[in-house]
Amino acid sequence: MSNLSPSQKITKEIEDTLQQTLMAQYNVPASDAALICEAFFASRLIEVTAPERFSPNSESLYINRKREKIITVKPGNIVFRFWHGSESNIEKAIHNLCNIVSVASTWNNLIHAADLPDVILGVVLPCLATAAANAMVELPADSIKIIEYLYSRNYTSEYRAISVEELYEIYTSATSHSRKEFDAIIATLLQWRSVANSSDGNKLWLTEEVHFSWS
Repeated sequence: MSNLSPSQKITKEIEDTLQQTLMAQYNVPASDAALICEAFFASRLIEVTAPERFSPNSESLYINRKREKIITVKPGNIVFRFWHGSESNIEKAIHNLCNIVSVASTWNNLIHAADLPDVILGVVLPCLATAAANAMVELPADSIKIIEYLYSRNYTSEYRAISVEELYEIYTSATSHSRKEFDAIIATLLQWRSVANSSDGNKLWLTEEVHFSWS
């Protein structure tokens, strides 16, 4: 899994959770559970593009001052459509995409043994828990001072952006980090869309909502 992209890693974690839930909670055979899982992803009942794509309405930074931890959360890029999927849509995923009699029979037996909403709830909750855990990305602790400064000075739009050079001078005046270390931190923050570059590439601003905790 080391060569997988972030979205592929999250997909794999959710796939494993879904299969294990079907097998452990509903006694679905392993081979059928794998095919049901494949059908759910292929039909986009579950879709993962996180945390690589930018979704500003669902992104937040959480800073724990006591533990010196900073986490960016991007749940908007992990999408579950179970509640959009009517029974016919789920059956379409099972019957048309799997196209295997044993899998269709397994699913039919499953939803006849329990109400469909109960099955969906029983399946989706573990997947949601897995998704939530994997939507959290821990950023370098050294980036906390940069984020705090941008936040405190309200550098939260391109109009109010600060120059990279000025930020570097302010940051290094309070730390012993080199320019190379500073650039590496900024590169990480840019990678996760926690900050953004101005159109000319010379200024930065904070793109995420910030939440602080001291416990």
